Amino acid sequence: MAIFSQINKGYLDSALQLLAVNFRFLSLMITATLLTACGGDDDGFPSYETFSPPTATQLSTSPQAEVDTILSLDYQFNDAANRPEGGSKVSWYLDNQLQNHDSQFTPSKLHEGQWLHFCVTPIAAYGNNNTGSQVCSIAELILPTSGSVPVAENILIISPLQPGSKIEGSYLYTDADDDAEAASQLIWRLNSSEVAQGLHYLLPVNSEGAILSFCVTPKSLTGEPNIGAEACDTKTVIGSYTPPTASKLLISPTPVIGNLLNGSYLYNDANNRPEGDSLLSWEVDGTEVATGSTVTLVVADEGKDISFCVTPLATYGQNAIGLQVCSAPSNIDPKAGSAPVASSLAISSPLQPGQSVTASYFYSDADGDIEASSLTQWRIDNLASGTGLSLTLPIDSEGKTLQLCVTPIAQTGSPKQGLQVCFSQNITGTYSAPTATILLISPAPVVGTLLTGSYLYNDANSRPEGDRLLTWKLDGTEVSAGETLTLAATDEGKILTFCVTPVAAYGINASGTQVCSTPASIFPKAGSAPEASGLTISSPLQPGQSVTASYLYSDANGDIEASSLTQWRIDNLTSGTGLSLTLPIDSEGKTLQLCVTPIAQTGSPKQGLQVCFSQNITGTYSAPTATILLISPTPVIGTLLTGSYLYNDANSRPEGASLLTWKLDGTEVSAGETLTFAATDEGKILTFCVTPVAAYGINATGTQVCSTPASIFPKAGSAPEASGLTISSPLQPGQSVTASYLYSDANGDIEASSLTQWLIDNLASGTGLSLTLPIDSEGKTLQLCVTPIAQTGSPKQGLQVCFSQNITGTYTAPTATILLISPTPVVGTLLTGSYLYNDANSRPEGASLLSWQVDGTEIATGSTVTLVVADEGKDISFCVTPLATYGQNATGDQVCTLAANINPKAGSAPSTTNLSWDTFVKPSTFLTVSYDFIDSDGDAEGVSLFSWKLDNVEVSQNISYTPLADSGGKSLSFCVTAVAVSGTPKIGSQACITTDIAAILLTGELKLNQTLTLDVKGYSETGVTWKSTNPADNAVRSTSNTSYTISRLPITQSAFRLVGYDVEVCVTTVEEGEICNLVSQYPVTSVTGGLPMTLDGSNQITSRAIASVDYIELTIATVTKRLHRPLSIIESVLLNAAIPASPLHDGQDSEIGSNVLWGLYTWPNADALCTTRGMTLAVEGNTDVSNPFGLKQFYDAAEASYPEFASAHVGNALGWGVDNEYYWSSSDIGGGSHRDFYMVTGSPGSIADTTPEYAACLELVP
Repeated sequence: MAIFSQINKGYLDSALQLLAVNFRFLSLMITATLLTACGGDDDGFPSYETFSPPTATQLSTSPQAEVDTILSLDYQFNDAANRPEGGSKVSWYLDNQLQNHDSQFTPSKLHEGQWLHFCVTPIAAYGNNNTGSQVCSIAELILPTSGSVPVAENILIISPLQPGSKIEGSYLYTDADDDAEAASQLIWRLNSSEVAQGLHYLLPVNSEGAILSFCVTPKSLTGEPNIGAEACDTKTVIGSYTPPTASKLLISPTPVIGNLLNGSYLYNDANNRPEGDSLLSWEVDGTEVATGSTVTLVVADEGKDISFCVTPLATYGQNAIGLQVCSAPSNIDPKAGSAPVASSLAISSPLQPGQSVTASYFYSDADGDIEASSLTQWRIDNLASGTGLSLTLPIDSEGKTLQLCVTPIAQTGSPKQGLQVCFSQNITGTYSAPTATILLISPAPVVGTLLTGSYLYNDANSRPEGDRLLTWKLDGTEVSAGETLTLAATDEGKILTFCVTPVAAYGINASGTQVCSTPASIFPKAGSAPEASGLTISSPLQPGQSVTASYLYSDANGDIEASSLTQWRIDNLTSGTGLSLTLPIDSEGKTLQLCVTPIAQTGSPKQGLQVCFSQNITGTYSAPTATILLISPTPVIGTLLTGSYLYNDANSRPEGASLLTWKLDGTEVSAGETLTFAATDEGKILTFCVTPVAAYGINATGTQVCSTPASIFPKAGSAPEASGLTISSPLQPGQSVTASYLYSDANGDIEASSLTQWLIDNLASGTGLSLTLPIDSEGKTLQLCVTPIAQTGSPKQGLQVCFSQNITGTYTAPTATILLISPTPVVGTLLTGSYLYNDANSRPEGASLLSWQVDGTEIATGSTVTLVVADEGKDISFCVTPLATYGQNATGDQVCTLAANINPKAGSAPSTTNLSWDTFVKPSTFLTVSYDFIDSDGDAEGVSLFSWKLDNVEVSQNISYTPLADSGGKSLSFCVTAVAVSGTPKIGSQACITTDIAAILLTGELKLNQTLTLDVKGYSETGVTWKSTNPADNAVRSTSNTSYTISRLPITQSAFRLVGYDVEVCVTTVEEGEICNLVSQYPVTSVTGGLPMTLDGSNQITSRAIASVDYIELTIATVTKRLHRPLSIIESVLLNAAIPASPLHDGQDSEIGSNVLWGLYTWPNADALCTTRGMTLAVEGNTDVSNPFGLKQFYDAAEASYPEFASAHVGNALGWGVDNEYYWSSSDIGGGSHRDFYMVTGSPGSIADTTPEYAACLELVP
């Protein structure tokens, strides 16, 4: 049997049931000869009268056709010659299958729902044409009898209920009327939704916790009513699981700063649960930095260790959460990029030796690496002098080269160290020139003495003294350089000075201004001084006239007189030299004195003591007068006024010191010819007064006279000014500050009440020169503005000047505590964040930074946020960076609430509508379904659940599906369970669309008299035709769109017009036009049987055709036996291949009008054939009646069943081979021969056992 395929097995089963019947043409000839010799027909009556065949009419049955009811038939026998009715033949049929030939028929429960009719072949009692045509009654439907409904009880779902496993349901069917069970409806429901039918159901892997029901609606095969009430068993799906695990954790690529890393792992679950939302995290140095399967490394991670961690989660069931496992730590390498760069080096000015300088530079890195501790180096004339960004210049560094070198160092990245860059600058300070003071010459200058010059060196910048310039001068002419000098004799009497030009050791203005000592005379050596005596003055002493004098010179040492000194004095005032003098015109009454100091040309001392001689000057006069007094210009404050007058003296004495005075408001305020007013004089009354005085003589003083009074006007000049504004430090909000300024007026106008104004950020905040800063003034601009006001002058008010300074206090950073989120985070809810602001300095809160972060990413600022659907399931935090209103450290550290999970918004479940196929549904076609997603809460669609079911068995959960090639005709359902991405509930009810996968299905058996049932699935059918493939008979045999019975039409047609040929069914569809299929091409699972026509080299059936009727069944008393048809040669080969003991055929024959080759066997092989099939050869049944089931008896049964044929009933009606061969029997006549039987005419015979003939085998029906 191993060489047989399943399809061959089907044919073999039929082949094993066939009987061989042999016909022999010789027997037919003998019978015909005998009939002819007897003269006439074979009915035994005279043939001189000719009759018309009888008829049967008015066929009916009674009572109504119901199960277990005895039905009687009735008809009207008619004969034109009024012949009495003979043995008319009656046949009962169920669904066109012969049941019996009795006058009554009792349907059983098995017959319920079948169509019953009876047929009558009327037969007259005598005469020719005594057999009329068969007529049949109208078919009636056999109805059930009324009784009890069927019941399903003991409904049970067999445990355990393990998701992903196949489970079984059981129940007990009972029916009080003993009606057998039909196809009871078995339904599985999961969470109230129907998911499958039948006794078994594959639990979905995600069914943990679901409510499973197994429901049975019992249906009886017969009886009425035939449908009972649904009964169910319901259980909760609870599986048993071990926690899932994660293994083979890997990180790729190598961890490098800036790289996107991917974490991978192998999910394992001993229960084959699919993976849920496993928790993936990344840890750097043991601290979680990110979640998810990827992470991008930032520069702060460089050099740290990173691990990828997985907490595996199964989709359902207990122990759904496994233990967290992490990959081995991997060191994070720096990103290979550009080295950092230092640029824009600068050194502050001025470069003052002895003072500090600072430097700056610009750090940059193309890869964004932040700066570490870059290297700095100060050098002075290439000698290392310090590090850092500040340096105190050595006091001796003036003029040297100062250099700053920077080597930039990055915290991260590779390479970390950049190239060194340097910046140089000459050290040049700012100085004032040095001075020399306290110049001295010691000892006293005397001819022949070594003199030394000394001085004090001074430098405001404390520079040391450099190469000073020291010189000696005689009578102003430089005669020597250096610190000392020895006087020669020729120097006596000359004027000696010691001069110094101070020079500092370095710097600009290194040379000061030359200064010299007080001039000193060079003394001779010590001796007696000369003398003057005998002084006299000539008379009279009249002012305006000349006088002369004389004296006597003498010297004890004989030193001759040089240019002795003479001095005239009038009232002790030097008035001239020499020995003559013109008396001043105003010298009247004064004392005239002559003094002489004798001077020797040489010796020491050279000068003698001064001697004097005095005498009073006396003249005669009348008093002088003053007229025409004027003041010019017009009296204005600040203007220099001049008083003028005309002096008159009768004696023509020149005017002496006339008394000139100025009066304000009548009070003398000044004397002299001119007057400049003070600012306070503005608006007063001015007069100029003169008391004329002659230069000399008696009555020298006249009477005082005054000018006409004049009013004093203000001066039109410069406005007053305010400058040098300063504000005291520090500027600490909440404390007092003071200010000062300098008042000046170009015209000397003194200050009145000048205007002061304090402003904070341009807002007026106070007056005066002190102000208490508001507590909230930090960071604002404090400004003092002064408008100078003069008491006098014009204009009195000057321009406003202002001075500004930023208010900067000293503070610690504020903090935020007690952070809260309310209400509970739910999508669509307005959340409010609250916190407590704290500041140690009691600064009011500024614009603190409020941030809402979802999964670590900021989504909003401010104190409130409304959650959107995209946030659902994520973690939210409210973060605060506290800010004070002002001051340093105004920004505190950010603090956040603990992450809170965002719950979905409670609303309506989503749903789907308008499901429609995108493509015509047929096998091997890529299918998708369109639908509308609806959510009354506006939630967007997430990953909706899809289910494709073939005949209620799920085959896919994808969005698309391609039915297999053999899926035609099956019921295809696409179900979508709407799933929203947000909101709750997220999962809606399931909606389905169902159709049949387009197919033209056939069921039945490819055998004569069998019905083929057509089931057009998925197509819109407009017409059907059934045809035979027999070229001689290819007319349309039926147009039924439901079924076709392979039958002879008309009934007199030979079965060989069908047997051995195929049936073609053509269906006209709207979708694809006419589609034609051969019945033999349908799989044997749907169209069974058929006669094998060809084989391949492996004995596999390659084609089949309509088969003959398998057997003739005969019941005698209580015994039923079947005579099976002969085998075709193809069936003989198949049987031998399956059962080697079964002999191959010895010959072959084909019937007229048939293309089937039938097998012929010798008697021994015929006997062996039946034996191997578990059967026997039948007795001949005519001569040999040892067994009532002989070939003759089966022939008679066929003849009775098919009266429409005069002969060869098994051939014409059943499609058995009969034309030329006999059928072997088991009847042995000895001598190597057995009896045979000619199935054409029913004639017995015998023949040698070696002659090949048909072999029909007999089977006992249990």
